[in-house]
Amino acid sequence: MNFSGLPRLLLRHWYLTITGAVLTVALCALAASYVPAKHQAKADVLLLPAAKSVGVGGNPYLELGGLDQAADVLAKSLSDSSTTDALARAGISGTYAVVRDPTTSSPMLLVTGVDKSAAGAIRKMQQVVARIEPTMQKIQADISVAAAYQIKTKLVTEDTQALRIRKNQVRAVLGAGGTALMRWRTPFSAAARVRDLRCTSPPPRCGSA
Repeated sequence: MNFSGLPRLLLRHWYLTITGAVLTVALCALAASYVPAKHQAKADVLLLPAAKSVGVGGNPYLELGGLDQAADVLAKSLSDSSTTDALARAGISGTYAVVRDPTTSSPMLLVTGVDKSAAGAIRKMQQVVARIEPTMQKIQADISVAAAYQIKTKLVTEDTQALRIRKNQVRAVLGAGGTALMRWRTPFSAAARVRDLRCTSPPPRCGSA
């Protein structure tokens, strides 16, 4: 296909151009409606050493070393089916994730709640955060750790407004637009081939395509 003649081809076959543009926009709008944007809310929860490890008047932030393993165990426990089922029974929809925060070397857990609504994402994140301290206590109580030696948790940051995520929506729109353009490429390619044949057949008749 000779792209130098594309503008003239689009103008000459204006009915195909307009129809293709309208249907492409409609298909993109349909894809956006079927794949709505999601919302995401995050919180950071820090693990603190046991009171006995810090001592009276001690600074717990100077004793954070060695808590990384405990953070991994806690994150795994919060990702099991019992937590998911408890949230479902509470009427909390959407998805969530609890992982070690990759942006810091501290024993910090990153809690992420995702839902189709901003309020749902905030509620999901808060519900998971509320389960962190009781889960930490249970893990330690199960192995008979005395209260004075138990690791504690502290909420450090928490989103008050959920962030809108359009990644999946944009991907769906781009896919729909690309599909529509490829489909409407066929009639234009056929028209272009007719034009190229006229240009190469004696006598040349490029101007009549």
